[in-house]
Amino acid sequence: MVSTDRLAFTRISLPRFFTSSGAKKVMRAALICGASLLLSAVLLLTNGGLVASIAFLGLITVVLVTLYRVDWGFYVFIFMVFFFDQYSTEFGSFTAEVGYFSNVNAISYLPTIKEGVLTPMELQLALLFFVWVVVVAVRKNIQLTPVAPKLTATMFFLALIGSLVHGLVSGGDLVVSLWETRALFYLGIMFIFVPQVIQTREQLQNLIWFCIAGIAFKAFQGAERYAALGFTFGSWPHIYGTLTNHEDPVFIITLFILLIGLSLFGSQARQRRALLMLLPILILGYVAGQRRAAYASFMVTLFAFIILIPRRERQIILKVLIVFLAVFGLYLAAFWNSSGRAGAIAQQVKSTVTGEGGIRGEYKDHTSTLYREYENYNLAYTFRAVPLEGVGFGKAYYRPLFAWGEKFPLSDYLPHNQILWVFVKMGVVGGFLFWLFFNSFVFRGAMIFSRLADPYLKAVCAVCIVAVINQLVVSYVDMQLAWYRNMVYLGMLMGLVPVLERLGRPQTSASQSS
Repeated sequence: MVSTDRLAFTRISLPRFFTSSGAKKVMRAALICGASLLLSAVLLLTNGGLVASIAFLGLITVVLVTLYRVDWGFYVFIFMVFFFDQYSTEFGSFTAEVGYFSNVNAISYLPTIKEGVLTPMELQLALLFFVWVVVVAVRKNIQLTPVAPKLTATMFFLALIGSLVHGLVSGGDLVVSLWETRALFYLGIMFIFVPQVIQTREQLQNLIWFCIAGIAFKAFQGAERYAALGFTFGSWPHIYGTLTNHEDPVFIITLFILLIGLSLFGSQARQRRALLMLLPILILGYVAGQRRAAYASFMVTLFAFIILIPRRERQIILKVLIVFLAVFGLYLAAFWNSSGRAGAIAQQVKSTVTGEGGIRGEYKDHTSTLYREYENYNLAYTFRAVPLEGVGFGKAYYRPLFAWGEKFPLSDYLPHNQILWVFVKMGVVGGFLFWLFFNSFVFRGAMIFSRLADPYLKAVCAVCIVAVINQLVVSYVDMQLAWYRNMVYLGMLMGLVPVLERLGRPQTSASQSS
């Protein structure tokens, strides 16, 4: 059977000697002794550092799991991308202190390694790729899954490399250019790599389970902080006004869409029940994020989902949506000017629509909006100065208007509006290829969605398609095209579409191709 062969592909077949009972005992003892020695060395080098020791044990576990099964290693990788934070936040947490997304030479609890310019996430991804190559070399009869759309993806990423080179040869900073483009390259890697690892329906379902677990954990973090403050933000001494990572509400939206899709199409009762049980936590985590961009993107994403689905399901969701909007409209009317606990969502909607008010405070929201307007003017000025080739990566955009507040080390390179940022950095040709790539993906994904008969595959496919719209809307006002977690997740979802297409083919067709 096709599924059996593809599932076996992810394992490394060892010689019979290493699978005998005696050899297993020897290997187990050697592994325990080796791990103990290495852990002792870590404790000595870090002066008894607890975080470093835990990180080392995690490293050993990840390596062993990946060596045993590539797909299991990939599940762990995706969960860790959700579990850890890219940036340290005001509330502080273990998930931020580990430094999973930081260069190894910048992690405080590790010995200084000047050459450690890779992140733990990149090292784990490299391990996955290495083991996958070994498995392919051993089995030899593996057929690679083609990605789609191949042509527009190739054109965009070649343009991305060209803009990177253009920026460097014209005086750009290499380190800054890597910070700017790393995430987009992760998108490309996941877009190509995911369909090679996820081969069967079982693997697809396992991957979605790990996504649900990772995103729900981040929602729980935000909900716990929100509850600790008495479900109010009034006493929170926040700078950025959020109890979660900025990108966590964007991820939560995809689970909302998955739940709606599973409910409409009537599939995967276990995942649907799990999402229903997690729904209160997901909603609280979404509210705790306090991201106006996430509120706007959810409305646009839901609209895109309604347009995508068949007429019968569209009529069902429109009936439910009309009732919900009526109730929600009454709520907004009652709490439009309320700053209490019950008015938290109303104030976020008010701030999103009018640019004023907001549970973070009217002054905070107003200055945040004004700062983005200044940035947009500077971006437009820069684009008009170099419309064809762009400034290139590693170079600051021009700033005829001085924008105060909300400054960070790369604020002269990474603006909030990252849609305009693409045009400023890559020029009109690069910006056109950027949109061509994503538009062609959405168009092809919609065609595949229309041909799928399996309810579960349809629900997942819908998430993969609207996730692109969700991310692009958010990136218009928030700098999330350059954030690692966003692009890894988006690349993973985009890479699943050819897998869904293959799994949705009739069984006879699949058997003949095998």
